Amino acid sequence: MATTPNVDNKRYQGLIISIALFLSLIGALLAFTFYTSNLLERNTALIDQTNQVANSAQAVIKDLFDLDNSYGEDTNSPHIQRVLERLEENTALITSSIAAIEQGATITDVDGKTYDLPKIDSNAQVNITAANEQWKALEPKIQAYLKDADNIMVSSEDDLTQAVEQAKTSSLLINDSLDNLTKDVFNSAERQATTIRLIQVLGVAAIFTYFLIFVFFFVRRLRETDAEAFAARRETQEIMETVNTGLFLLDKDLNIGQQHSRALNDIIGEDRLSGENFTNVLRGRISDKDLKTTQQFIEQLYNPRVKEKLVDSLNPLHKVMLHNNAGDKAQNNRFLDFKFSRVYDNKDIARILVNVNDVSDAVYLEQRLEKERSQNDMQIEMLTTILNVNPKIINEFIDNTQMHIEKMNNILKNPGSSQYELEAN
Repeated sequence: MATTPNVDNKRYQGLIISIALFLSLIGALLAFTFYTSNLLERNTALIDQTNQVANSAQAVIKDLFDLDNSYGEDTNSPHIQRVLERLEENTALITSSIAAIEQGATITDVDGKTYDLPKIDSNAQVNITAANEQWKALEPKIQAYLKDADNIMVSSEDDLTQAVEQAKTSSLLINDSLDNLTKDVFNSAERQATTIRLIQVLGVAAIFTYFLIFVFFFVRRLRETDAEAFAARRETQEIMETVNTGLFLLDKDLNIGQQHSRALNDIIGEDRLSGENFTNVLRGRISDKDLKTTQQFIEQLYNPRVKEKLVDSLNPLHKVMLHNNAGDKAQNNRFLDFKFSRVYDNKDIARILVNVNDVSDAVYLEQRLEKERSQNDMQIEMLTTILNVNPKIINEFIDNTQMHIEKMNNILKNPGSSQYELEAN
């Protein structure tokens, strides 16, 4: 197979950098989108957590009032046990949730999924601190009540009364603080969402603008490249159409290239040569021996260890006689001269350039000159032989010749001589 030309990467360096930058912008936008999605998810978890604290606080207040109204009921009754269990769970939940909101800790939802709560701003921090202060005042009294709430041997009426009284004082403050906290968190999340949407829109607009600019310059570069390639191809075509010699390229498989000079068809005597195998073109038009030698000769040209000048003298197609496939005897003796030159790609032999000339006239002239030279040699030999004859014989020959010439002149000078008389003399 033919050697594939090396591609000049510098030519495409700008295109590669542009594509890399475009992909980097898309990657940055996708990374930002992933980050903002995670941030919005965390903000949503924070809002859910503040709502959960508010709902749990209301449930705690309700349960305390329910227990106060039901005091004296059997502590082992399903109603009391259910309320006590719910009160204990909500108390623990409020304590852990407030701490998580304050510190931005990790929480786990009812589905078992964990979230890292974001840090809250200063306004939200004021509200959660106020709610926590009220809860710290209420939570110890709830714990004191729950300690002996289901023990019938110990009276828990005073602890329950204190918890209820503290709940009356703290419930409104806790609810207000948690409502304000929820609003602050929601507003903060809304502002972040607005900023994220703006950045995403600007990012998409920047990517789209860059894409348009990239396409514009890329198309313009393609047009310039196409124009250069078209001009180069046109120049090559003009050269191939104008040159009087046959030019074509051969690969290692002896296939003729797609581009060749127009004169090649007339010189070879074939209408279709592009892509044809060189041996198939020559087969039947030169001897089998010369054809085999030609194949071996071209193989040696592709051998980098063989010097080109050394094998040039072994060219079997130097002034070779090419027979016409049409069988026209007048055109059989066409003599062509093939010259082979290596085409290098860096240090590799890529192709073989073949230059073909019709040297029939020169060969015929050489043959004619050779024939005339032979005739001249023969005439000189005859003159040499004559010069070696006896002078007496030569003189007699000259005298007889002169006598006959004078006689013919006298007859021709006699006026009125008819053709019959001339023939008789």
